[in-house]
Amino acid sequence: MDVFELEWATDPQVSQDGGKIVYVRRSNDIMQDDQISHLCEVLR
Repeated sequence: MDVFELEWATDPQVSQDGGKIVYVRRSNDIMQDDQISHLCEVLR
């Protein structure tokens, strides 16, 4: 398995009303030797 193909979730936060979860989805960019972060939201 190549580590640059992995994606993982970090820093999950649940809204006060429990209606959604926000987290950061991270991956690696081998061509730019950098980490990519996306803010994601899951609705209930």
